[in-house]
Amino acid sequence: MSKNNLSMSKNSLSRMIIAIKWISFFLATVLELALAISFFIFKEDRNKAILSLIVIYVLSIALIFALNNSIFVLVKKHVAIRRKGHMRMFQSVSILFDIVLEFFRSLNLVGGVVSADNNDYGEYSYLKDDIKQFIQIRQKHFEESSESSEKKFEIGQIFRMFDDLDKANEILQKVIPSVNEEIHIFNSKMKYVETIRGKATNNLANILYQFRTSSEILSSISTESMDYSVKMIKEIFEEFEKISEESEESAQDTEKIMRSFIDSTNDDSLLYILNETKTFISRFDDFNAIINDLKTISDTFMNKTLASLKEIQNIANSINEISEKIKIISINVRIEAARLDSKTSGFKTLGNEISEFAGLTSKIISRANTEVSDTLTHINSVKDDYVNKMNEVINYIPEFQKSLSPFESILNGSFNKIRLIISELYKTSSDINASIKKIIDKFQYQDITLQETQNIISYINRLSDEFVDISANLNIDLQITENEKREIDKKIYNTFNKIITTQKEREVIVEFAKKHNVFEDKNVEAAKELKEVDKNIIMF
Repeated sequence: MSKNNLSMSKNSLSRMIIAIKWISFFLATVLELALAISFFIFKEDRNKAILSLIVIYVLSIALIFALNNSIFVLVKKHVAIRRKGHMRMFQSVSILFDIVLEFFRSLNLVGGVVSADNNDYGEYSYLKDDIKQFIQIRQKHFEESSESSEKKFEIGQIFRMFDDLDKANEILQKVIPSVNEEIHIFNSKMKYVETIRGKATNNLANILYQFRTSSEILSSISTESMDYSVKMIKEIFEEFEKISEESEESAQDTEKIMRSFIDSTNDDSLLYILNETKTFISRFDDFNAIINDLKTISDTFMNKTLASLKEIQNIANSINEISEKIKIISINVRIEAARLDSKTSGFKTLGNEISEFAGLTSKIISRANTEVSDTLTHINSVKDDYVNKMNEVINYIPEFQKSLSPFESILNGSFNKIRLIISELYKTSSDINASIKKIIDKFQYQDITLQETQNIISYINRLSDEFVDISANLNIDLQITENEKREIDKKIYNTFNKIITTQKEREVIVEFAKKHNVFEDKNVEAAKELKEVDKNIIMF
């Protein structure tokens, strides 16, 4: 809407009103002239003059009323037509300003700009007064339009409408340049946003590709390690059960020997021994051999038990090392999760759960190490006592043989001493058996840990499958170049190559390297060294 159109409409209405005024003035002049003529003609006849004046006055009033009514109808139609046109013009301007306001609000939302007083204009608050003034004009105009009908419509309203349109036009002329400038700035920013979006898409594709590939390796290594752990834990339990059975058999043999020495219910055995001293002396060498065999069996049992406990301690240390590696993995998972958007906060939860699992494993292994160390100390102490007691028995046998002459006087004391020694042997065997069972009970915690580890590995496997599906749905392979893929594969290969410790892990890494064409021959010697080391590791 141009200012010239408004001026032309306003001038046209003004000329029409001036013409109406001149017509009214002309009619008033004609009326005065008619009155003067009638007064001049009938100046001698006063009654006729008055009658003519009344007739002319009535006719003039009727003519003026009819003319005024006709002119008012024409003006009203003209004004109504003009009013509808200008109302459409005013509504067009109003709609245009609504569009401008929405445009400013959109710029605020896109740019993230919020003004200090939280209004809708943001950084365009310098237009605030103009826009508010226009809103007030529009509100005032619509209120006047709604209150008046066409019958009561006044010509003055059309002039006020012209004034309002003039003000609205001035405001619009002031705002339009700012709108054009902001559109230009907005287009420039959108080009920059497109550039940033491309880089962000590429970086996200790199991260997802790295996660997908790393999760495949981690899943394979975790599965291999878990299988070996389960296998070796079962072997450890089987060995402990064998040790427990042998210990129990040894305790039963000791009990039988003890009963054979202290059983006095059969034929007064003590008295029989006293009466059959010579026979006893002849069989004393057999007793000495039995004692030596018992000492040999007990020494073998003690040494095997100590070796088994040390193997358990080594296993616990190996499991502790695994828990430390899991902690490192959990830290890497949380670091990679921090690089992602908050919507993929599942990685952060997985990192926390792995960290908690590693902490729990460390605590359990620490307690197991403490129990094993205490048991080793106790068994060594019992072993020393046992050896001392056995040596006492062995050393006492010659002395006992020498003292058989006054056998009846000293046999009671010696026999009681032997009985006490055998009781100690039985007690020692029972204590060893109880300690082994206690250690087996302690290792039930390891079953719980293995179950938790299996659950985490299952989750890692599912996560790996989900990464493959996500990569396929998002077409990640199309977002990054082959060179970028190769660099990521090489980085993953070098990272895992630094932390692997066993040949099984090496085989997984080598298979990955050959599959992705990043294998390096310089790592062959390292693989041979790991293979030799694996032979000496009980768990692998």
